[in-house]
Amino acid sequence: VSYPIVSKMGVSKNPAVALTVGGTIFTDTLVLLIFAIIIGSVNGEFDLRFILKLGISISVFVLILFIIIPHIARWFFSRLESEKYSHYIFVLSVVFFSAFIAQISGLEPIIGAFMAGLSLNRILSKTPILLNRIEFIGNSVFIPFFLIAVGMIIDIKSIYNDWHALHIAAILTVVAILTKWLAAFFTQKIFKLSLPQRNLIFGLSTSHAVATLAIILVGYNSHIISIEILDGTIILIL
Repeated sequence: VSYPIVSKMGVSKNPAVALTVGGTIFTDTLVLLIFAIIIGSVNGEFDLRFILKLGISISVFVLILFIIIPHIARWFFSRLESEKYSHYIFVLSVVFFSAFIAQISGLEPIIGAFMAGLSLNRILSKTPILLNRIEFIGNSVFIPFFLIAVGMIIDIKSIYNDWHALHIAAILTVVAILTKWLAAFFTQKIFKLSLPQRNLIFGLSTSHAVATLAIILVGYNSHIISIEILDGTIILIL
């Protein structure tokens, strides 16, 4: 939500933006990995065998995604340089394949799709036309349908009839804003940034949208959190 605004204003190359994007990538991935461990513990599978299996599967997953796939992508783009439509189909195939191997590795499919973007990042940055098409389709098709799917889950009546959801939303909002401000404050002090850079970090990291919805939806579908938490998260985003 906030990154395109910063990009349009021409400050996307500011070190504060790079710090925020990197921190967001790390925290979102870590949360989803923790979810995999929590789901295993809830299902009664959290033991040494589960940890070893998860560790090996994640290692194989990372090996395929960050070593094998980039080599295949470079070969594909160099051999079929003029086939622009094939490039887009290839990227979609990598996304779906990554989501699939993430799922069989014991992770959430969204981690695979997310990691696919990281593995293809350098290659796609050299093809701005393809990158523009991916952003356009993602912003105009995939994200709206994802939001529609989430919207159909939300129980609006429970928000009005049950003050518990509003209570949860108030706590989530206060904690989210306070902790993001503290993170921006400590980042400013550690990296010796200016006050405007601290405010930029705070503004970028405070806006919760698709990533927050994706993470909270994983927890809801896994029956770890209730509908009240999901409703409260929607209010937090608003």
